[in-house]
Amino acid sequence: MKISLHEYVKELEYWIKAFEPYVDRASIGNLWDTKESMSSKMSKKAEFEWATSRPVKLRISTEYDRAEGQMVPVHVSWRFRARFSPDPKDKSRRPLWDVLRLNTELEVRREIPETLLLRFHHDMKDKDQLGPHAHLQVSESFLEEKVGMRLAVPRFPAIALLPTDCLDMVLSEFFPHEWPKEQSGAFNFATLRQRQMDRAERFAEALRRDWGDKPKRTPVALLQDCYFPNLRLA
Repeated sequence: MKISLHEYVKELEYWIKAFEPYVDRASIGNLWDTKESMSSKMSKKAEFEWATSRPVKLRISTEYDRAEGQMVPVHVSWRFRARFSPDPKDKSRRPLWDVLRLNTELEVRREIPETLLLRFHHDMKDKDQLGPHAHLQVSESFLEEKVGMRLAVPRFPAIALLPTDCLDMVLSEFFPHEWPKEQSGAFNFATLRQRQMDRAERFAEALRRDWGDKPKRTPVALLQDCYFPNLRLA
C-alpha cells in the first residue's frame, strides 16, 4: 500500500485534537508524541518506524452497547507500529511512501477488578500471507492465554487500517453517544470525513477491479483473500 505522509501528518493533527477529550490524562503526552514522531522522522526521507512509545489509555467508558443506562466500567488502550519507506519510483518533492507495516492493537480491560477482557488488532498482511489485505483479528497471544491455543483465523475484512481510523471505530463503539457530537464540532471535521471517504472509495474501486479480473470466484471469497499493493491510504 502507498501513503502520502505529507497529507497524513496534517490529518493526524486534526484527529489528535478530536481524540484528546477521550484520552486519560496520563496518556495525553503519549498521544501528541505520535504526531511529533511522525513529523520529525518523515522529514529525513528515509525508511523509518512509527510507533506509540507507550499504549494510549482512553478514559473509562460505561455507556457502550445500550441506548440508556450504564454498563460495567471498562477502558480501552490503543497502540500501533508502522514502517514506511520512500517509493523509489516517485521522484517528486513530496513522494508517496510504501507502507511496509501497519498494525494497530486495542486492549479492552475491566476497571474493577482490572482484568484483560479482549485484545484484537487491525493489520495489513504481507504479500505471501493469507486473508484480506486489511483485516481485523482477535490476538493470537490473547487466545493462547485464555484458551490455550494460538488461532489466527478468522481474519475479518476491515476498511479501518490507519491507526486513527481504528481509534475512530473504537470511540464509536465505547462512546456511542458522546463521540458523534464531538465529531460534528471537531476542528477541520470536513477534512477528516473527506479523507476517510477517499480511502473507502479507493478500496471499493480496487475490489471492483479484482472482482472483474477473477470471474470464477465469488466477491465474498475474493474479499477474504485480496492484496492491493498500490492502494493509497492517504
